[in-house]
Amino acid sequence: FFAPDSEGLSAILARGYAKDFSIAAPAETFNAGSAYGSLVYGRTSAILSTLRRVYGDGSVTSALGAYAREQRFRHPAPEDLERSFRNHCGNECADALHDALFFRGWVDVALLDVVDTSENGEWTTTIKVSSRGTLMFAASVRVVFEGGSTEELVFRPSSDQRKQDLTVRSKARVASVVVDPEHSILLDDDWSNQTWVRTRPTKVASTALGRTWFWMSSLLGAGLCP
Repeated sequence: FFAPDSEGLSAILARGYAKDFSIAAPAETFNAGSAYGSLVYGRTSAILSTLRRVYGDGSVTSALGAYAREQRFRHPAPEDLERSFRNHCGNECADALHDALFFRGWVDVALLDVVDTSENGEWTTTIKVSSRGTLMFAASVRVVFEGGSTEELVFRPSSDQRKQDLTVRSKARVASVVVDPEHSILLDDDWSNQTWVRTRPTKVASTALGRTWFWMSSLLGAGLCP
């Protein structure tokens, strides 16, 4: 069960409006102060935190620092922030920022299935991962084997390959798999579909808790709960 920090909570609370309004839209576009606050402050924070966690704290800090210095005493626009990110973080990071600010960018990285076979005393495990949405980020995949050893894989989606099969071979059987275990992608729409555990009761309990938290947070973000 994942207990979000303040950055994660901001990301959750903004989900209810993320597909309704563009963050870079004029203020008069928003039909409620709660939508404006959740997106302009909460969602923007989640975007920058995701970029920092995925592309590196150093480059994002450099981009923000340069933007602050260059735009001091000016009236900057979102394009100025994007240009600074392009100069300091690269085109891929800047493109993600652009889509997230202007086009209601969203992402859902999901663990679809885990299948294993045994032959001659060795286990071959196929881990099926997918990425939906307008944004794409690489995500780490943590494999835990029976006995406690671990292996880290990387899921790298592309525009022409949104689904991938990752394979591991080992003497020990896989006990659990977690996609994005550190929750680097704060913009992810659903954190409840990223964990697989072999023991069925544990898997059911974990999934139930995860989905309960997801729906509660979604209702809060949409303003449907007091």
